[in-house]
Amino acid sequence: MDYTVIDPSGQRYGPVDEAELKQWAAEGRLGPTFLLESLDGETVVAGDALPEMFENLRGSPYPKADPEPTRSRYGIVSLTAGVVAILTVWTIIVPLFLGMFAILCGIIGNKHKDRALAITGIVLGVLSYFGLVGVVLLVMAGD
Repeated sequence: MDYTVIDPSGQRYGPVDEAELKQWAAEGRLGPTFLLESLDGETVVAGDALPEMFENLRGSPYPKADPEPTRSRYGIVSLTAGVVAILTVWTIIVPLFLGMFAILCGIIGNKHKDRALAITGIVLGVLSYFGLVGVVLLVMAGD
């Protein structure tokens, strides 16, 4: 089968048959990040979908990309709980529990790959407690 080769910048080359593709890969002119489009235009595959094309290339200038690291859900849960705790600080009871929940989920998420979200959730959880203290002081001062 013949293909049109599309490099990462969008430049097109071809038509090229499979034997020539293997030769290009061996020469370092074709990598797993390139796209291969069939001449009928209906099939487009990434070069790394054809591992046999690159199996004998050690030290290739086109290493396979590592998959995106998986994230736990603790960071986003911590952030969400922290935001809701801040927004409902006037209810007194909701931020009491959601603030602690945000802090705990943030601590767990901080050990995973959700550091930014987890730290933001922790900060918002702590701020909800400060807000809670402020609301309680305002209520007590108003009496």
